[in-house]
Amino acid sequence: LPNLLLFLPCIPLCRQARLGLINDYRLETSSYSFRTEDVLQPALVYVGEDDQVMPMEVSRHVHERLDNSTYRIVPNIGHMGLLRDEVLEDFFENLLALTDHNLEPADEVVEPLRPSRILDDVMDIEL
Repeated sequence: LPNLLLFLPCIPLCRQARLGLINDYRLETSSYSFRTEDVLQPALVYVGEDDQVMPMEVSRHVHERLDNSTYRIVPNIGHMGLLRDEVLEDFFENLLALTDHNLEPADEVVEPLRPSRILDDVMDIEL
């Protein structure tokens, strides 16, 4: 019984992880209101060389469909390694460099998808 008590604090985290996976699945299998090829804004596509979750071929495919993207393979890094401080620092430096050169206002304003609506939809799912 004492070993079981060690895992009790993890139960809420497991539930959140499950909801996150459901949300990711819904987003990945839903149609978007735009085509990747129609994205004109500069984009950064980062992929870890050793990523087993998102293969480099998928990231390269996205990069090839974006006319104005930069493709960066981070050596000796897996999927979660992309969250390392030095990788994020490099990403944000490159992102800021993109925004410095592209400060023109957008032609139209696109309303972002409200995360609360996504979460509401996920919470309605019965497993």
